[in-house]
Amino acid sequence: MGTAPMNDAAGVVLAGGQSRRMGQPKAALAVSDADGRTLLDDRVALLAQVVDPVWVSLPCGAAAAPDAIIDAVPHPGPLVAIDAALARLQAAGWQWLVVLAVDMPGVPAALLWRLYRAQRVAGVALAQHPQGRLEPLVSCWHVDARPAVSRCLAEGQRAVRAALAVLPTTRVPLNDDEAGWLVNVNTPADWEAWRRGRD
Repeated sequence: MGTAPMNDAAGVVLAGGQSRRMGQPKAALAVSDADGRTLLDDRVALLAQVVDPVWVSLPCGAAAAPDAIIDAVPHPGPLVAIDAALARLQAAGWQWLVVLAVDMPGVPAALLWRLYRAQRVAGVALAQHPQGRLEPLVSCWHVDARPAVSRCLAEGQRAVRAALAVLPTTRVPLNDDEAGWLVNVNTPADWEAWRRGRD
């Protein structure tokens, strides 16, 4: 069971990327050699500590599953996945969508809770790097953000930042000690560095 109050939130792990620089699907990377737990397993389990249900955004051609949101076309980008998750959120009558990219293995539940608790206006709460840069794929979206997201897509704008430019945003800043939470892994070297740093 999730721990979101009043069951007003759901979550989505974004795992539909091409993983070209990694050379293999990031979602299938082994977090634990002992039990075979993958990065996708790990991120879904983390998000489930904060919200229930948790959906998974998967690439076009992936096997259908009740918790899957599958891209209708190849490589549409994360804004399409967020739009689809917001549509599912709206249909279920919930208010909040917590978004987490699968390739960010250091994000802790504490940050997701911060985002969820900060988001109390129609718009988006985003994690903010200590240097000021926003991380749109570690965020919490209100269901009322969907029309703006859909409008951006209809206009051919697929960048998440295009939607953020027309939505109210709440920044959730991280301090220097927390900067590692927002490291993303794009290459085998990134992955090995993260695993070494974790040990």
